[in-house]
Amino acid sequence: PSTKTLVIRFSSIGDIVLSSPLLRVLRSRFPKGQIDYVTRTEYAELVKSNQNLNHTYAFDASQGFDGLRALKKKIKDERYDLIVDIHDSLRSKYLRSLRGPNVTVVDKRVMQRSMLVKFKKNIYKEIVPVADRYIETVKHLGITNDGKGLELHIPDETLFGVSGKIAALKLNQFEKVVGLCPGARHFTKRWPPERFARVGAACAQKLDAKILLFGGKQDETICNQICWDINNQA
Repeated sequence: PSTKTLVIRFSSIGDIVLSSPLLRVLRSRFPKGQIDYVTRTEYAELVKSNQNLNHTYAFDASQGFDGLRALKKKIKDERYDLIVDIHDSLRSKYLRSLRGPNVTVVDKRVMQRSMLVKFKKNIYKEIVPVADRYIETVKHLGITNDGKGLELHIPDETLFGVSGKIAALKLNQFEKVVGLCPGARHFTKRWPPERFARVGAACAQKLDAKILLFGGKQDETICNQICWDINNQA
């Protein structure tokens, strides 16, 4: 059985969070093994505090091929028994091209996806959630999904900081608190702002909920727009 495992997923937020069940079941299978993770620097905080991991490699994409080559050398020196590539990109293909370790790669159903997106023809035989596709990569080790869902391991100092900000909002006076995240890395993956506003307004009216909007600097305009729409609909 493998005792040193490397998981590769460079991006993005959603996909990295969806890999958390894989990390958990790997840890369950190898409780005393070494399990490491490769991702891009801007997403490293999502996994650095994951208790199922031993180490996170944060790859700075601005370093280009030189940075990737240096990372590959570190991986080679570590002598992993198993490399699990759940990204299957040009970068991950380069990193996993090592002699020695067993390599397993996610089945992204590329043909089925292309037929659906480009020609609107559905040839999927079954719908397999992304988290289950990631776990498929290690099914030959007798590993299956434990059904416990996704995880997000948050450092204590972050939780304390957020608790202070939340307390200032006096959210205890509301029946529920609902968070909306309207941003996305790609425009085609964004739900229309007016629909977020409609959902937010409905939650405020029917659930007596306080609506919180989350996003980065690049999402400030769209969040302000949704906030204004909710306040005018609720």
